[in-house]
Amino acid sequence: MAVLHACAPLQKGSGKDMPNLKETYDYKDTRPFGTYVAHRLLKAMYPTANVKALKETIEDARRNSYDTGAVYVTIAESFFTSDEDVTALKNYVRAGNDMFVAASEFDNNLLDEINCSVNSSSGIQLLLNVPMAPTSVKLNQVHYGDSSAYGYFYRPFANFFRALPKGESVVLGYNDNGSPNFVVIFMGSGRLFLHCEPRAFSNYFLLQKNNYQYFKQAMTFTKRSPEKVTWNDFYPDIHRPRSDKDDDNKGSLFDGLKGGLLVAFWMLLALIVLYIIDGTKRRQRIIPIRKPNENTTVTFAETVGLLYLQKKDNKNISEKMIAYFNEFVRNQYFLNTNHPTSEFITTLSRKSGVPQDMVESLYREIAHAQRNNVIDDYQLLSLNQQIQNFYKYRN
Repeated sequence: MAVLHACAPLQKGSGKDMPNLKETYDYKDTRPFGTYVAHRLLKAMYPTANVKALKETIEDARRNSYDTGAVYVTIAESFFTSDEDVTALKNYVRAGNDMFVAASEFDNNLLDEINCSVNSSSGIQLLLNVPMAPTSVKLNQVHYGDSSAYGYFYRPFANFFRALPKGESVVLGYNDNGSPNFVVIFMGSGRLFLHCEPRAFSNYFLLQKNNYQYFKQAMTFTKRSPEKVTWNDFYPDIHRPRSDKDDDNKGSLFDGLKGGLLVAFWMLLALIVLYIIDGTKRRQRIIPIRKPNENTTVTFAETVGLLYLQKKDNKNISEKMIAYFNEFVRNQYFLNTNHPTSEFITTLSRKSGVPQDMVESLYREIAHAQRNNVIDDYQLLSLNQQIQNFYKYRN
């Protein structure tokens, strides 16, 4: 089982490589900015549903099925849709389905259709190499009853929705500056959830402290028992606009520079022109600038909490599996899981319909995992299999 592990800070001369920080949002990718953890959490949230990953457009998905009570999830750096995709998206949601989309940038054809606008600075941060710092996101306490700030160490969460359809939308979350970055838009019998910070659903973010709770709570208002759950893996690979409204820019120098990147380009060009003008006015020899001593403390601080390597931490994963399962038992059967006595096991077996010997075996495995500091692959797989069997055999 491939998992992520928060490694010790890397230092010069250590011989260790930096992790790949490319934002792929691929559900199979265990690197920092893949969505392997989010995909696994989604499957755990809907244990009775078949979570299926599809690599096709929304238009193709809608053409091949007529769902009316499903959940559709896509997480990508850019959500570039064709005009046909937008039509299919609206019809899909209006039919009674829930769609959850997280992306830094959205096509204008979609935003115009739902009367939204997004301010995205992710491209500017990358182009101008904005320093990394502690940053966080929050959920709307009115709706979630959660005032926690879920944070990590990376480039700031600064994207936000500038405009929303009045009377048809509700703000569900905020960025560091208190601006809305997570909203739900009501369409027909369904709901469209939009989030403009996909980094908040990356492996790196979700494995920080209890940040996995942010993803779990963000999905709270989707259907509890959907007929089907679809994970879309098509849009993470699309990096160019696909709508007709962008055709006029095709083939130009600025093709691909959209939103924040285009603004950053013009800012950079203006700075270059000002530098050239200022340079022509110089009357003395340019004094060479001494390179300041490198502050290795800053480098050390930036790497803390940032770097993930693809290595196993079975103990950490087992603790999260056990915590999630016990929370499921508490919420589903209203039982106290702090002290799993024989009476507790009998009651859980009776309420869930799972044979008592299976419940006893499961909690023996849990107790064994909690006692040991080191969990090997076989023990972790055994624990996972027994938890899945419980979900399979329960009423």
